[in-house]
Amino acid sequence: DRLEAEAVFRLLAVRPGERLLDLGTGTGRYALAAAQRGARVTGVDASAAMLTIARARGGGQAAAFVRAEATRLPFPDGSFDAAVAVTSLCFLADPLSALREVRRVLVPGGRFVLGELNRWSLWALLRRLRALARPSTYRAAHFRGIGELRGLLERAGFAVVDWEGVLHLPPVNHERFLVGLDRVERLGRRWTPGFGAFLAVGARRGERR
Repeated sequence: DRLEAEAVFRLLAVRPGERLLDLGTGTGRYALAAAQRGARVTGVDASAAMLTIARARGGGQAAAFVRAEATRLPFPDGSFDAAVAVTSLCFLADPLSALREVRRVLVPGGRFVLGELNRWSLWALLRRLRALARPSTYRAAHFRGIGELRGLLERAGFAVVDWEGVLHLPPVNHERFLVGLDRVERLGRRWTPGFGAFLAVGARRGERR
């Protein structure tokens, strides 16, 4: 979680006072983290249950939570200066329409960071195997590599600025084991970012679609 969040916020570069959209906010983790950095955040999710949790976690934070579909955002054109969507695109039946909606509600040149689980990773394979063994939201997920993510963004009218591939560690949830693999993570980021389990892609709204 820490590695993923660090990659997202490096690319997002949140600015105090700016209007930020968190698409597929879920329990509000990224929305609240951006609010702590001074942004005026609106988190959107189609799940009422998730939004209930997000609102409960928010307390007095400067974040609003709205129930809406990703392909039909209830905001006027140019409502936000920046947007983020983390592990939400993989669950959408029409990801291109959702990305075009994000573009619509951004100001010209607005920033967007997309974070997704990389299909070319052991972490994605483990999610698929677990989904076969028991009910899981990941059963219907469509994981993508960096080439496919870039292609979707460009088709939606974004210009990709930068990207990172992090989490080159094996999918073992054991702190002592993982801490000893810092060197593996550093080498993976430098030499094989396209095989990182988590891909963070930074883009800007282009002038033309």
